[in-house]
Amino acid sequence: MMMRLIARERDEIAPGAVHVPDWLALEKQRRIVEACRAWAVAPVPMRAVILPSGHQMSVKMVCLGWHWQPYRYTRTDDEGAQVQSFLSEWSTWAEGR
Repeated sequence: MMMRLIARERDEIAPGAVHVPDWLALEKQRRIVEACRAWAVAPVPMRAVILPSGHQMSVKMVCLGWHWQPYRYTRTDDEGAQVQSFLSEWSTWAEGR
C-alpha cells in the first residue's frame, strides 16, 4: 500500500543502466527469482572459482549456457556435468512485461 503513495521515478544508476521501478509485474519478478534459484543449484551449481594462482574468487558465479574456467569456456563443468542452456524464456522476460 505504501509503495503506491510514494512516487517511484526511474533512475540512471550508472551510464546506460536504468532502474525502472515496477516495470515487471510482481508475479514475473517472482518467476525470475524462482528460475534463478533453480538455475543456481543444478546440474552445475553456483561456485567460487579457484584461480590459477590458487586464490578463490570472492564472488560466486552461475553458468548461463557456458562454464567459465580460467582462460576458457566449456559446455561442461570440472566434473563433466552438462551446463544448462540459457532459457529462451529469460530473453522474453527482458524484452517486456
